[in-house]
Amino acid sequence: MFHKDVNDISFHWYDTFVEALSLLEALAKNEEGWIFDDMEQGWQVAVYTEGDKFHFIQRVWESDEPVWLASGDRAALSAMAKQCILRVTKQIELLTAEIGTDFWTKRVIEL
Repeated sequence: MFHKDVNDISFHWYDTFVEALSLLEALAKNEEGWIFDDMEQGWQVAVYTEGDKFHFIQRVWESDEPVWLASGDRAALSAMAKQCILRVTKQIELLTAEIGTDFWTKRVIEL
């Protein structure tokens, strides 16, 4: 969500790590232009890269008015995304081994 003087991006529709992984992988790559675009449940988030910057947009996709949420250092965020993927993947492996069920990369429905 956008709050005055706060750069805060939320992804209401990402319930599992796998759903968020496509964004993290896009941030980790070294590609130019529109690198990510996702629409779901009335929200859209897109990421554009230019030079050494990432630019994030979040908006209600039924509206034509984009809200530019944040622009940040590309190298730093890319490095954080790579670290996040590795760290969370390892944590999920450890938790799954301990608990016996992977709740983070799969939807688990018990009837």
